[in-house]
Amino acid sequence: MKKIILGLLISVMLVMSVSLVMAKGMGKGWPYYVDVEVDWDGDPNNMGDWNVYAQQYFVDTHTGYSVGDLITGCSACLDMSSYNFVCKGNTLQFDETYVEGVNAYPQTHHVVLHDNDGDSVYTGFDTARYDYQGSIEGTHIRMDVLEYEVEVGEGCTVTDFHYIEHEYVHFI
Repeated sequence: MKKIILGLLISVMLVMSVSLVMAKGMGKGWPYYVDVEVDWDGDPNNMGDWNVYAQQYFVDTHTGYSVGDLITGCSACLDMSSYNFVCKGNTLQFDETYVEGVNAYPQTHHVVLHDNDGDSVYTGFDTARYDYQGSIEGTHIRMDVLEYEVEVGEGCTVTDFHYIEHEYVHFI
């Protein structure tokens, strides 16, 4: 019973933090900048894809773009071999590490996704903050809200991995 209550408390706290970041992202403090979308078919022989899509603050600061426009990306370029997926009960767990050159807090974060209806699709959110020095707009802090959806087959084998990283920016 204590585990259930603790799990519910953690879930409520996570939803509240995601809501707070999203709400702040709509105001002046943390403008909604871009979405980074990652896809991988789960085949260990294949690499993953990523694409970056413009959101309102990017559109406001870069001419020629509309919300949802593809800014950049690559196909079959993400090495997914470092992911170690572990199924525990109705959860899927793994570590997500930011790429070199991005100083995230934390650099590696432990992700726990849930399958609440038994359909082998695990969903959930995670947040991370990082500083970015290489922008023409100046030094800024970014806050990411990562929205995961991962399908799992027999033996905890990932068959489809997808997330959208909603990126917010704050200039310092």
